[in-house]
Amino acid sequence: MNKTALAQLGNFYGTENYIRQPLTGLLITDGVDFLRQNADCFWLIDEIGFAQRQPAILHDKGNDLGQNLQQMQFWTLRQQTSPTSAVLICERDTGDVAWSKEIPYTDFPFDCFPNHEVRIWVAPTWCDSRKCMVAYLPSEH
Repeated sequence: MNKTALAQLGNFYGTENYIRQPLTGLLITDGVDFLRQNADCFWLIDEIGFAQRQPAILHDKGNDLGQNLQQMQFWTLRQQTSPTSAVLICERDTGDVAWSKEIPYTDFPFDCFPNHEVRIWVAPTWCDSRKCMVAYLPSEH
């Protein structure tokens, strides 16, 4: 875990590379790759990728404003009251939680992040003539 490097996450703008996750097919950007390597949280990206197959996400009908999870997803890994537990949340928009999962134990370096949470956004893109989901840091949008 490289806590000094994690302070540089806000410096990522756009991406030069997309890396396909072999287990889930999720694409990740340079910034998300930097996060998973320096926070040693490969599991977090796998959780987001596996969640793409959850009926609550895959078949989401959206909210009253027409926003659905196939258009945009806002993911947050948030520390719970215990420094070693967390919750992974997927929202359509701020406060509109569509899916969540308790993480009973993690060594994620929450103390390196404002509000003891990290955010990752997921949105569709076209690759190989089909729709793919790509995970990126908010600063890369």
